[in-house]
Amino acid sequence: MSIPSRRLRLVPLCALLLIAAAWTAHSWQSPTPTPATLDPNFEQFVKPFLQKNCVSCHNADNMTAGVRVDHLNAGLDDNHLRIWEGIRHRVKDGSMPPKLGRHPPSR
Repeated sequence: MSIPSRRLRLVPLCALLLIAAAWTAHSWQSPTPTPATLDPNFEQFVKPFLQKNCVSCHNADNMTAGVRVDHLNAGLDDNHLRIWEGIRHRVKDGSMPPKLGRHPPSR
């Protein structure tokens, strides 16, 4: 095998190594965001809204309608997406939170 053909075989290998090195360097520089870094507005707006309007009826001790919101965070975990979708739907259509003085009785 001649020297030019050896070089041609090394080109794809070198390119692959460069891509792998660049990808590794990029992944080290871009840490996975934590719930706190995803949306700083969660602690400022969403969590207080949930505390004021939802947690009294939807918590670990009293899961009204089988819904618990006291454990939600800004991370939007897959297992919480259905709860978030339900919250958005209920708040948008006005069925939740209940109007002042119309909270369903606690069990």
